Amino acid sequence: MRGLHLHFSNRFERLADRLVDALAAPGGSVFEAPAVIVPSSAVRRRLTLDAASRHGICANVRFDYLAAWLWSRAVEHLGLGRSRSPFEVEPLSWRVFAALSDAGWVERHPRLARYVARADLPMRHELACRIAQVLNHYTTYRTDWLEAWQAGGTPALGALPEDARGDARWLAALWRRIAAELGTTGPNPLEVFARDVADAAIESIPGLPERLHVFALPAIAPLHLRVLHALGRRIRVDVYVQNPCAEYWFDVVDPARLAWLAARGKADHHEVGHRLLAAWGRQAQSQLQLLVDALDAPVETAEFDEPGGDTLLATLQRSMLALDEPGPGSIALADDDRSLEVHVCHSTTRELEVLHDRLLGMFAADPSLRAADVLVVVPDIEAAAPLVDAVFGSVPAARRLPYAITGRAGSRANEVARVLLDVLALARSRWHASEVHALLSRPLVAARFGLDAEALERVRDWIAESGFRWGADAAHRVALGLPGTRGHSAADGLERLFLGYALPDGAALPFAGRLPAGDPQGAEARALGAAWRFVESLRALQAALSGERPIAAWTRAIDDALQAFVAQDAREPEAWLAVSRGVRELDAPIPAGLADAPMPFELALIALRRRLDASSPGGVPSGAITFASIHDLREGDRARGHATEIGRAHV
Repeated sequence: MRGLHLHFSNRFERLADRLVDALAAPGGSVFEAPAVIVPSSAVRRRLTLDAASRHGICANVRFDYLAAWLWSRAVEHLGLGRSRSPFEVEPLSWRVFAALSDAGWVERHPRLARYVARADLPMRHELACRIAQVLNHYTTYRTDWLEAWQAGGTPALGALPEDARGDARWLAALWRRIAAELGTTGPNPLEVFARDVADAAIESIPGLPERLHVFALPAIAPLHLRVLHALGRRIRVDVYVQNPCAEYWFDVVDPARLAWLAARGKADHHEVGHRLLAAWGRQAQSQLQLLVDALDAPVETAEFDEPGGDTLLATLQRSMLALDEPGPGSIALADDDRSLEVHVCHSTTRELEVLHDRLLGMFAADPSLRAADVLVVVPDIEAAAPLVDAVFGSVPAARRLPYAITGRAGSRANEVARVLLDVLALARSRWHASEVHALLSRPLVAARFGLDAEALERVRDWIAESGFRWGADAAHRVALGLPGTRGHSAADGLERLFLGYALPDGAALPFAGRLPAGDPQGAEARALGAAWRFVESLRALQAALSGERPIAAWTRAIDDALQAFVAQDAREPEAWLAVSRGVRELDAPIPAGLADAPMPFELALIALRRRLDASSPGGVPSGAITFASIHDLREGDRARGHATEIGRAHV
């Protein structure tokens, strides 16, 4: 049956069960995979596990993100030939960066020019990324602004200070420039697609499935809502929504908000409801109201489960479900009620120590509780990750709990990525002897050059005895703007070590004006040769990373560095493959016209970090205690997802 169908529930599991039932229902073509729109990789993984646990397998289901799915349908219908939207943040950021690097264009906008004049390359790139995010949001939330800018006008922005109006002027000029480059001076393709789908005179729209499932998205852009509304005239669209309240709560505000509205004469139809719901549920409230009002769709199912028990947490959940705020002192706490706990700790480390002890107590008290049932949410996963390892990874085996840290940037969490970035950094540095040996001692690098622990210890002694302190050679020092002396460089130290190997034992006199060092003998030549190969490879990489080149040339140079310096660990092949794939796809988000332009290596390095960090979803169930950032759970990866309940225990 065509149309939009809303499914409400206060439980993620209820919505997941209804979706799994719908996917297993008979009907439809066996050659067409059901289309399921999800907000994040975590939700996709959860649904896959739910379907597999119910039916033994999850297959022939196509999971996608809403923006990407709608764009692919639109370009297929309009014949645009673009598999990816040019308004995605990554490709758009490169076009913005090109505009910020155009001195003539920037000078025409004094407020922007003042900032760019003081910004180095990383700062300009960061600004370009932030501007691209804003423009990306405008393509779905402020289409009227973009249309006004494209027509050369200005939208009604109300009373704004002059600085803000200045920003609006250069942002409008930037949008017109980018639209001209993309050839998208006409209406937004999604707007055209929505209009054509809603047009009954157009008999067929290619690429549409018989049924579309939109699952647990916390926010849907107005433009995407219009497209879904239009799709409901041709196919069945099921929208699964988490709703914490069974009552009509769209006009509920907290007391402070009500007072603010009353002072401006806008308090009509608003009332104070459950303060926790009004304060913490504003995003869900706005989204639910948009769905009900904009889609004009009936609520097909509303399955609300009332939490059982008399605990504090259950009482609060029931009060929000019924929109009935408990009065002060109305909840009597049992002595053993630990359903909702607040711990005040003096540091993050102490918080994690308390958490570890509480989890041990929870597992001891409830044998049915599994590590996979626990999700730990932190505000900053990068800052917390080393502390999590220090607390959870250093306890005795008898008290050890399985855990997994998800959502960390690939450039930090992946050892192969860290080694590769350190290799690239060292090649462009002053080559301090301690840093050279530290890199050579990294297990993946040492394995690549065939050095064991004993050989590395010997190489360290040789470095000290050879007099190598810094610099590759005299030419390297000249390139750094320093005197071109050769003494105490890597080249000088290696020559002295080679003399020590070639000359007879105990030779103490200079040979051709150079003293031998190290006295390597016999089989130690293998370690000496490995050290020489490492230095020569580093010298070749140093030359390869100089000047300005197109991104394809930088891709080859970085891939050569990966192959030359980093061994493939048989215990973790996925790490090496992930980095290799990221390097090969370095130029993927860069528009064709910009990819051919020479760029400095610093810019290619920024692009590399972004590619390595792009494939690090957070909150994905791991089979152990899962640590994740609250931002990953709220925003998802690239699709901007939502915080979902994984398992049954939340800490």
